[in-house]
Amino acid sequence: MNSAIEIEDAKPRRKAFIHRSQQGCRTCRIRHVKCDETPVACVKCTSTGRQCDGYDAVRLPVRRRFRNVTFLNSPKILLPDKTSDERRSFSFFQSLTVPMMNSWFDHPLWERAVLQYSQGESAICHAVIAVSVLHEESETTGEPVLPENMMNPRHQFAVLQYNRSIAYLNSRIASSNDPDLTNVVLICCLLYITFELICGKYDRAHTHLRNGVQILKDHESKNSLRESAIVRNLQPSLSSAMMHLDLQGLQWGASSLLDGWSIGDMECFGKITQNTIVIESLTQGLEVRDRLMDEVCIFRYFAKTLCKEVHPTNIAFLSSIQQRLRMRMAEFGQALARLEKARLGTRLTTAKDKRGIDLLRMHYLGMSLRLDLCLIESMDTIRANFAHRFVELLEQVELVTSGFRDERCSSSPRRPSLFMETGVIVPLFYICEESGDPELSRRAMEVLESWPHREGLWDSNVAATMIRSMGALNGNGNGFYTAIPLYT
Repeated sequence: MNSAIEIEDAKPRRKAFIHRSQQGCRTCRIRHVKCDETPVACVKCTSTGRQCDGYDAVRLPVRRRFRNVTFLNSPKILLPDKTSDERRSFSFFQSLTVPMMNSWFDHPLWERAVLQYSQGESAICHAVIAVSVLHEESETTGEPVLPENMMNPRHQFAVLQYNRSIAYLNSRIASSNDPDLTNVVLICCLLYITFELICGKYDRAHTHLRNGVQILKDHESKNSLRESAIVRNLQPSLSSAMMHLDLQGLQWGASSLLDGWSIGDMECFGKITQNTIVIESLTQGLEVRDRLMDEVCIFRYFAKTLCKEVHPTNIAFLSSIQQRLRMRMAEFGQALARLEKARLGTRLTTAKDKRGIDLLRMHYLGMSLRLDLCLIESMDTIRANFAHRFVELLEQVELVTSGFRDERCSSSPRRPSLFMETGVIVPLFYICEESGDPELSRRAMEVLESWPHREGLWDSNVAATMIRSMGALNGNGNGFYTAIPLYT
């Protein structure tokens, strides 16, 4: 008898079921109290003197689980004024999106600036949440571009957060003379660009990009965009990220990089400011790469214009600029070799560091090849004299992409799907566009299609479609003078 009582007492007691409303007002949900759901403003808030923030038009569905993915253990950022849906999305951004953005290099913009500003700036926080929701959906579907679908509750939630961010930003601009306001606006602008690119809205992304670059130009002189960012209290990494995207926009004919530039401004290109280029870290390597990438891209643009008017003066001027850039490019390659030798000689080099050095060398090979071909119009000459360099570039791309494991995954060979900087898509596109070798182009195409992802304004699927439409796989590429985006 006693044993039966003891067994009965040992049974776990079930708690009484309480129906929890999923449609309470934002204020009650943040406070974790039951909302009476009175239309317009609930009595629970108004009776206690609180402001009722109203009701969300849509709730975020239950989060999908990623197979074989272990999120990084990042310090948790508390967002006490956000709902559980918003906190969950922010956690996804911090745990997966930020490490993915930094898969090539460790950028303080994503690691520190965006996350830190999110804690005090509602406009940035809601923009982060909007990007995170779409990125999670992109990771789930495996597609780097998600056409807007307002029948999808996740898309509805993302657009709601996007609009809320814009409302907070407009209010912030109208009521503040804070000198830090420029950083807030530019970070929001960068997040809006990311959001629109994931949605496939390139025209809107370009609009945000132009606005962001214009803000930078209002603070900086034409010839010192990168250096003066520090003087003007702008985040240097933020300025560099915006200008890098603008450089990509030049390839699509949607850039303000050349506004106010003339051909004579190229006189400063390639001029030696020190005996040799010194690169002691990957950060310095990125700075040198960005500088040379700017100059090569602008030179390529003006060379295309001047070569249409065959004149000895034009050719002589371009040849002198080209020679100076070649010298600087050679110094860049030597500095990378010294950095690689120094890094590989220590035990502190990680797989990510090695991948970063390989990527910089890949860009060096691509820019050098592009620079040498700027003044050559004959495809026969390119095929005869530069075939081995296209092969070398493709082998370097394959070295970078092969074995690229997503370091957030414990066992799955997932690759990152979202970057906001130039990686491997552009050199692969360039090989298909100008090598004139069908076999080499098909080999590059296989690498491109094996990894669906986004690199800023470049999308791998869009690039593959363009390659097929231009007939490059059959050796019918358009060559140098083409409307297809050019290598930077």
